[in-house]
Amino acid sequence: MLKIEVDLSDDQLKKIAHYIVAFGLLPDDENKELPLNEQYITVKQVAKFTELTEPTILNHIKSGLLKAERPGKSWRISRQSLKDYMTNGE
Repeated sequence: MLKIEVDLSDDQLKKIAHYIVAFGLLPDDENKELPLNEQYITVKQVAKFTELTEPTILNHIKSGLLKAERPGKSWRISRQSLKDYMTNGE
């Protein structure tokens, strides 16, 4: 058995956890932050997941940092857009 210890900051651990959840690497019953069965998620869900405010997420949508669609009054973000956003570093 190989044991490796790595010192990571809280921010680094948080980013790793976000990637694990965003890329669906947890079983469905352990993944409670983002619903894996939904193709699109809301601004509120993205804000909660990224620990940013809803106005910040909306600003990122309007500035093009986060791709989103607006089928009616509400913005919807695809899981792929969220992955791209997380990969490019909020």
